Amino acid sequence: MSKAPIFSVFCIDYRYNSMLDDFYTGIGLGFNYFSCSTAGAALCLGYKKYCKSPKGCHECGCDPDNPSIITLKRSVVENLNIALTLKDITDVYLINHEDCGAIRAFLACSGYPNFGENNKKEININEKLLVYAAEFMDKKFPEKKYKLGLIDINGTVAYFSPIHKEWTVVFIGKYEDPQALWYGLNVGDTYKG
Repeated sequence: MSKAPIFSVFCIDYRYNSMLDDFYTGIGLGFNYFSCSTAGAALCLGYKKYCKSPKGCHECGCDPDNPSIITLKRSVVENLNIALTLKDITDVYLINHEDCGAIRAFLACSGYPNFGENNKKEININEKLLVYAAEFMDKKFPEKKYKLGLIDINGTVAYFSPIHKEWTVVFIGKYEDPQALWYGLNVGDTYKG
């Protein structure tokens, strides 16, 4: 392992554990990442700004200062601080996943859809959360580089580029559910919502 390890923020959803490991192994990072698991992955990091944004959910009673979200956010920051005492980490991966129960519960007013109902809307909600999460983390850890990703139910992963406002598929999972977010796309294919 000559390459510096990464810090990975991912959800507690057990359905994705092996798929995430397949992804990291597939891109050459197997056994080379600190895993920070928290409900909703980047949800806690981008939640406050999402709720306060012009198109956020503040009008429906969403609480930008939700104590559970604050606890989760502090935990992610503290975990990265601890990891940095152990290894030199330059890259932080924020990876959300399809069909996230935490996003559905904490951002019910966003209209986060049920699995397979509206993939475009689900991608857009995750896109906004990931961008807000990266902005928050960049204020805390400005020297780090951030990868924003979204894994679907098949294990396929796409990265989002805030500069180009597009997703790029970087890894193809091993499952074949046609309702998955990135189903039918190949490595290198792009998607703009």
